[in-house]
Amino acid sequence: MLHKYEGNTLAQMLDLFDRDFLNDEGEPYVYMEKAKPEFFERIVAILPLHIARMNNEQLVRTLEVLTKRNLGSERLFLHYLYLKIERSVLTFSVDQYCRTVRTIADRQFVEDPVFWHDHIFQFIFRAKSKGDKERQFTAEEAKKVWDTHIYLKLRCDMIDLRGTLLQLEKFMPRSTELIEEKSD
Repeated sequence: MLHKYEGNTLAQMLDLFDRDFLNDEGEPYVYMEKAKPEFFERIVAILPLHIARMNNEQLVRTLEVLTKRNLGSERLFLHYLYLKIERSVLTFSVDQYCRTVRTIADRQFVEDPVFWHDHIFQFIFRAKSKGDKERQFTAEEAKKVWDTHIYLKLRCDMIDLRGTLLQLEKFMPRSTELIEEKSD
């Protein structure tokens, strides 16, 4: 019956069955197996047909669940998920971008520098528009993306981040500017 569902429904199923619903103390309400591992494997087998029609949030959450549960073949990631991310990374929100980079860092994907420099890191430099308009960040957004890139560097030390970190630091207030503002 799973083959009758669309990609967005499959992504919601993965999300729902992966979530822990917590009580007031932060403990799961009931510890039980929500689905057998075979259930996830069947969904993963159908995913390549539907990835092209997933929206950004579904794509990012699917990537997170597959990485957390260690599901999916290398082919699924290389030929479907990473390809879709390359095409739509400029339309991600800052939160989606950070979650994506952290998840790919957890997978320690460093084999393709073109993926990182020509696609993923372009989020820092270019906004999604008809022209090559430079992306603007608030100080908080720049700090969040900067922290994500430091996490990436710690997990995948082969990736060169000099240009991206310098670009992000343009949007972050300097410590001397903060001291001057506090003294005023």
